[in-house]
Parts: sequence; C-alpha cells; structure tokens
Amino acid sequence: MSKRSFLFLLVAAVAAAVAGYLWWQDNQDQLPDHIASGNGRIEAEEVHVATKYAGRVAEVLVNEGDMVTAGQVLARMDIGELRASLAAAGPTFERECEAALGDLLAENLFVPAGTDGGSFQLRLSLADRKLVFDVSDAGGEPVVRHILSLTPLRRVLKDYDLICDAYETAAREAAHARLEAIDMGRRGLHDEAATILAERLSRKIRLDHATARRLFTLVAALQRKG
Repeated sequence: MSKRSFLFLLVAAVAAAVAGYLWWQDNQDQLPDHIASGNGRIEAEEVHVATKYAGRVAEVLVNEGDMVTAGQVLARMDIGELRASLAAAGPTFERECEAALGDLLAENLFVPAGTDGGSFQLRLSLADRKLVFDVSDAGGEPVVRHILSLTPLRRVLKDYDLICDAYETAAREAAHARLEAIDMGRRGLHDEAATILAERLSRKIRLDHATARRLFTLVAALQRKG
C-alpha cells in the first residue's frame, strides 16, 4: 500500500469516528415524545408544615421529593404526651383543693387572737354571702367564730374562677405556652387574694402568706360551689 493510500484511509477513519461521535451525541439529547426540553429558570417555593399541637413525629409516610396531594397524610405524631395532658386536665378546683388541704396539714401558721397557738380545727362555710370561720381546739371545743364580708374578695374570686376555666381549656388543648401564661396570672391572683385575706383577719387570726394562699383556694372552691 502506498503512503498516499494509507493517509487517505487514516483521514477517512478519523472522519467516520467524528461523524459517529456527533451522531451519538445528537441522539443523547433526544427526549421521549412526552417530555419537552427548553432553557429557563425554575422557581421553587419552600413550604413549612406545622402541627396544631407540639409533639414528636412517630412515622413519616412519604419520601423526600415525592409528589403529594391536598389532604394526604404525610406523617403521624406520637400522641402519648397529648393523652397525658388530657388525662391531667380534670377539674382544676378539685385538684387545687386537694393540694391546698395537703399543704395546710403539712405546714401552716394559724394562731387565733387570744390564744398561745397550738392545734386547731377550722370549718369554713358561706352564710348569707359571708365567709364564716369556725375555729375549734384539737378536742373539738369551739374557740371562736369570725364572719367576714366577701366584698373585698369578690373581684379576685371572679377573676380566679375565670382563669381556672381558661386553664382547663388550655390543658385540654395541650396549649403549653398558654398554660404557662395562665398559670403565672393565677399565681398573681393567689398572691393578691392572700394579702387581702391576711389583712382582713389580721386582728382575729395570725396567718403567714403561704397559709393565706391555701385558705383562699378553699374559699374560692366554696364560692364556686355556692
């Protein structure tokens, strides 16, 4: 084979290779009939999904990138904490009274005027819209009876009643942030009422602030039931 024939074949081979590569490259860009191509910019919108109640995710039912439809369940929450909150959302006054009674029995400062202290029995009641303190000694013998007007406490009692109802509603809805805010307000009302009650009884019965707070809890329960 002459040198000229060899060069011709070499050029032909290179041309065929280039043509084949270009054909292959051109066919790589071809898309199926149901897919179109074009140049442009795609704008995506990020969507944040939040639940009505706080909690942990127990199960995710879709994968990243999946197409979803309106109303489709994407995940399931662990509702154990929510169930516990609902179970704890019983009547607020009953729980408050039980706690107040327990605390009063464990520790208190209650000294009727004219006595040297000691152990006393106290019976609280309402009569003719007045608060009655019947105090007896440890053996049940009457020591003194004090009758107080509820007028100075009327506003605080009304507000306390409303705030306890709000607390129960927030507990049923597991609205933890609201519970904290309501509880702060309730403690403030407790402190205000305890101060009023201690001042009203200052010449009759000596109380400390903690005892006055617990007594107000019982007074509020009596007023609600009355």
